Amino acid sequence: MDERILAHPRTPTVEPKTARCAGCRLEYPRREMVYLHEETHDNLTFFNGERVCKPCARRYGVSH
Repeated sequence: MDERILAHPRTPTVEPKTARCAGCRLEYPRREMVYLHEETHDNLTFFNGERVCKPCARRYGVSH
């Protein structure tokens, strides 16, 4: 189908390759981030589902 005639052309669903750290708020490549699960942290600094960079993970005692 020709996209020039679509009312709402398809947009790519590509996720960005960087993410913002929940600790220091800097942008890092996603492959260098630690994704937090219930088992990886016991403190109230971060929430489940957040991403932190490896230096912040070491600083706050997050296992990865």
